[in-house]
Parts: sequence; C-alpha cells; structure tokens
Amino acid sequence: MQDIAEQRPRAGADPLGRWGAPRDVLVVCSTFRDHRELPRLARPGFRYLFHDYASTSLEELIDGRAEGLDGVADPIAEIARIGAEVADRDIAAIVSTDDYPGAALAAVLAKELGLPGPDPRVSLICQHKHLSRMAQARIVPDAVPAFWPIDVAEEAALPDGITFPVFVKPMKSFFSIGAQRICSAAELAEAKHRWMALDDFFLPLERLLEREVGVEIGTTRLIAEGLLKGQQVTVEGYAFGGEVDILGVADSIFFPRHAGLLALRVPVRVA
Repeated sequence: MQDIAEQRPRAGADPLGRWGAPRDVLVVCSTFRDHRELPRLARPGFRYLFHDYASTSLEELIDGRAEGLDGVADPIAEIARIGAEVADRDIAAIVSTDDYPGAALAAVLAKELGLPGPDPRVSLICQHKHLSRMAQARIVPDAVPAFWPIDVAEEAALPDGITFPVFVKPMKSFFSIGAQRICSAAELAEAKHRWMALDDFFLPLERLLEREVGVEIGTTRLIAEGLLKGQQVTVEGYAFGGEVDILGVADSIFFPRHAGLLALRVPVRVA
C-alpha cells in the first residue's frame, strides 16, 4: 500500500493551460501500465492521481511469492484513508483497470463521493462466483451448469448432490488461477487445503461483501460446477445508463493441458 501520488506532467506541458485549475481523476489500485501510459494520454484540464493498494501483493500471494509481505490492508480502512486524502480535491472521476480489488473498491469510492459508477452491491455480487451463479440461474437457467459451494475447512462435508468430475474455482476469480478439473474427493481435498491458507487473498472481497451486501465468505472459498461442452467464447462490453453495449465476441483459446489459463483472445465479431 502506498499513498496517493500525482502524475508528473510531461516536459514542456502546461497542466493548467487555458482550462484553469486541473480536475483530478483518481486511479484506484493502479498498475504499472497505468503509471506508464495514462500520463501520456492526459487531456488538458485533467491530471491523474494514482492509488496503489493490494493488486501486486495479491498477485504475489496467489503465486506463492508472498514471503515477507506485510499482508493486505483492510479495504474499509483504506476507503476511509483515501476519502480523507482527496477531501480537498476536485475529483472528476474514479477509475480502475484492476479487476481485484480495484473494480469493487472504485465502485464503493464513487458511491461515497457522489460520482458516477456501478452499484457496489451489483459489482460485488458479480465478483462472488456463487452469488453470481445464483443470479444467472434465475435469469438464464438453461445456460448455467449445476454448481455447489465448497467449504474448505478440513472437517466440512461435501455438499449434497455433487458428482465428479467437476470444475473447481476459487469463489473470487483471479486470472483463472486455481481453476481446475477435479475427478475425485481426494483431489478436491488437496485444492481445499491450498485455499484454506490464503486468508489475505479473500480479505478485500470478504470485508466489502460484509459491508455492501451483508454476506460473509468465511471458509466457503470454492465453487464446483458441472462440466460443459462446446466452444468457449468471451463477451466484451459495458453497461451505462441502463443500456448494455457489446464491443465484441472473442474465441477463448487455452494452453494445452492448462484448462483455465487464457492464452489468447481472437476477436470474431465487433458491434
């Protein structure tokens, strides 16, 4: 976690120009690419404030390289800290290019500061695989496979009705890491053991869900799904003002022997 940092204007640039005092765009959970590219794209009258929190730490944690890290800060405390730091600034917008925890954190901050943004409750439900599957099953039941929440506690029993093989994923997706085909209860026990030890990974989602949705993750950290057949594609788009716009549909091509690891997205149709 780092303090909010302002962009450095390009050499020869006039950050005020004819627009007067610049307005700030807060970039939540900023990435290396954000720091590198966004200042090059800055429009007159705007400047970027970069907020660094958790994204790199979570990548290292999930990859087993988190030794020596201080852990992930409580996102509720982080929201309060950010609010205090930007209280005297003219914030024009809050954005994030980071899926987790940036998307949810930006939605909560936008709501608190009265800025446009997605409903934090909806954003968090979409990011929690069991809650999102329940919503999908109500809306498009024919397109949703059977699914079961999995409690990773050692003594927890498997849910009724589960049959192997299944596809198991962490309740919070993260680059499809941890998504795998499980063929037996013994294989599932190994997966449960891994995710039981990753408290810090689930902390941002856990705390934000408690606050915005009234739901606790606890040790229910995995979801098992029935297997599906067919060609996998990804729909890219956005929703704004109550309308959904599709940018394109992409074939999802995977590395051999590594189901769940997206290798390439090839556009096949653009709206």
